[in-house]
Amino acid sequence: MSILQVGLVCLTGLLDVKFLVPVKKGDKVRFEGGGKSFSQQLGSIEKDHKKVARVTKRQEVGVKVAKQVREGYRVFK
Repeated sequence: MSILQVGLVCLTGLLDVKFLVPVKKGDKVRFEGGGKSFSQQLGSIEKDHKKVARVTKRQEVGVKVAKQVREGYRVFK
């Protein structure tokens, strides 16, 4: 199975991720950057302060993450 970069962390604080491919709640993604890496399932996804179940290609949304990430971290699926 190949690993595909699917997004990029855009802001710190409230975590914004711009996804390059469609993803949905429950998908397992991996955050990488600054010599650190961790995986988690997408549990909470918000667009304009409203919960959504799916993200379309090139859409920027807020996601809840288990650990600290910084701007520029890459997101893989």
